[in-house]
Amino acid sequence: MTTTVKTIALLGIGVLCVSAFAVNPARPGTVNYIEGGVFLDGKQVNEKDVGSVEMKVDEVLSTTS
Repeated sequence: MTTTVKTIALLGIGVLCVSAFAVNPARPGTVNYIEGGVFLDGKQVNEKDVGSVEMKVDEVLSTTS
């Protein structure tokens, strides 16, 4: 491979990686994964809620096995 082809390939990979991170940046307090029973202030968190539920100050997250 020539240097130009390698450079273009690396730039293409870099662009793909950057766009993946820019889509939905992580935010503090976001519930990103659950396993078993998960409750936020007594309300159950479902798998549909993952990524959209955010803990606020003084909220309690509890789990069951």
